[in-house]
Amino acid sequence: MTDDRKDRLDESTSDAPRRSLKALAQRTRDRDHDDDWLKSRDPSDALAEESLAAALPSDVLRKLMRGDPVAVVIAVPAPDWVGPIARAIGALCGDADVIRRDGSSRDHAPTNGGDKIGNALANGMPIIGVSQSPRVYLPSALIGAADASVALGLPDAATLRRILTRCGCRPVPRAIPDAPCAGLSFDEIAAAFRQDATGRDVLDALARMRARKAAPIDDGTPPLDKLPGVSGEARHWAETLARDFALWRSGQIKDFGALDSSAMIYGPPGTGKTMLVHSLARTLGVPLHYTAPGLWFCGPGNGNLGDAAAAYRRSWDAAVADARSGLGAVWMLDEADGLMDRASGGGSGNKDFWANLLSLINVTLSDKVDGLCVVGATNAGSSAAPGSSIDGALRRRFGRTLILGLPTAGDLSEVASYWTCGALSPADLLPVVRLTSGASAADAANWARDAMNLARDAKRAATVEDFIAVATPPDRRPVDVVWRIALHEAAHAVAAQAMGRRVDDATIVETATTDVLTRSTPVGTVATAASVDRSVIVKLAGRAAEETFLGDVSAGAEATSPTLPP
Repeated sequence: MTDDRKDRLDESTSDAPRRSLKALAQRTRDRDHDDDWLKSRDPSDALAEESLAAALPSDVLRKLMRGDPVAVVIAVPAPDWVGPIARAIGALCGDADVIRRDGSSRDHAPTNGGDKIGNALANGMPIIGVSQSPRVYLPSALIGAADASVALGLPDAATLRRILTRCGCRPVPRAIPDAPCAGLSFDEIAAAFRQDATGRDVLDALARMRARKAAPIDDGTPPLDKLPGVSGEARHWAETLARDFALWRSGQIKDFGALDSSAMIYGPPGTGKTMLVHSLARTLGVPLHYTAPGLWFCGPGNGNLGDAAAAYRRSWDAAVADARSGLGAVWMLDEADGLMDRASGGGSGNKDFWANLLSLINVTLSDKVDGLCVVGATNAGSSAAPGSSIDGALRRRFGRTLILGLPTAGDLSEVASYWTCGALSPADLLPVVRLTSGASAADAANWARDAMNLARDAKRAATVEDFIAVATPPDRRPVDVVWRIALHEAAHAVAAQAMGRRVDDATIVETATTDVLTRSTPVGTVATAASVDRSVIVKLAGRAAEETFLGDVSAGAEATSPTLPP
């Protein structure tokens, strides 16, 4: 035994991690086992064993040393910690029954393996479960019977110092950061230990890896303070979360649970739901883990329930690992309406399939993880009942449902200006986008790109005329058709005004993405017989105008714009 290790084993028993190492060494000698696990200079062995020694409370350690029939659950930071910690437990307590589960097998479920728990304890053996998500993967019987639950964290400065010493990385620096391994996986930490590396070399390698992982991915999405075209309650929620996340990171907010860190965002296609979440992740400075139900069926395997569940778990576990590592993460479930509502599963077979998958998702989402923000997105439902077709239990897991509606004309002008890289100003574009009522942010972005392409093809700077050409192409409708449509829409607008409604839009410009329409909003929120009558009058006004001034009506003229034959 080297002098360094002898000194370490002889130190004061008031230091719990070092006391555990001394006790572990004594236990190995008492049982006439080889103490190679203490001699090993392999970085992976040292990382796992020293981290385990730092995490185990002294009373749990004593029970394991005596071989008492105890049940212990150990939660590790990420899946890649499960195997190394299980091996370290085997070296510590060779007669213990170790259940290691990382979700890589469909057998890793709470309903499997429960019979082993009672058998092991009845036969006087310790039983230990290791997982990154114990409640999701370990037998429920072990969770219920556990005498102790231990959360094993990433190595702190004291633990890393012992690992450096054990691996011979001398000299060991006097000053080691408080969280030297934040944001790093087990394999990344072990990879920082190179042959003949000094302690400073290892710390520098860890710092470089942390910096690379923490650097935001520049995918062209602007941060929230520069994000155009997104307004309302969804943006307010994202900005509030960004502010509070920064306060939590700085320690001004102690409990992450105090943050409003999860939401389901509803909005029509193209309104910027995904872009908002990308912008949130960039503003927080954390990785975005994106998934959608459709992606779970196109990966490895046959697309059966086990394959879909495994694909979901890989996405979720990766986000949880980043959050627990101290890096933080945003996990996004897009197209959440792709998960069928159990109340309307469309046949017993479908219901059984989706019920199992939804149960897994609901269990994992109920685990609140510090540093993890959870966002769902859906097109399903309506502004009156957003997300109404999504499974009720799943919707509640996201906490709140936020509406991200179609952008205003001002929002559209900002989006278009942004995607022209400022070549065209919002003020110049505003009169044009007012003609495109009902357009989405995605429409405005596409028009901006097309306008820039026209300018590049002509080898000149972009102009507003380029944007007009793509957003409002030439009207090739016959004059009599345009006149009929204008009369119809004007009647809707006049009737709405007369009935005390607020006229929001009225246009006869037809684009590739929007139809002619007139939109108005009733004043007041309570529906009465009189308000319904007024709404009917507004809807029938276009038909009445055609009949009065033109002598006949076009198909569809009882509603908004007429449907005319080609």
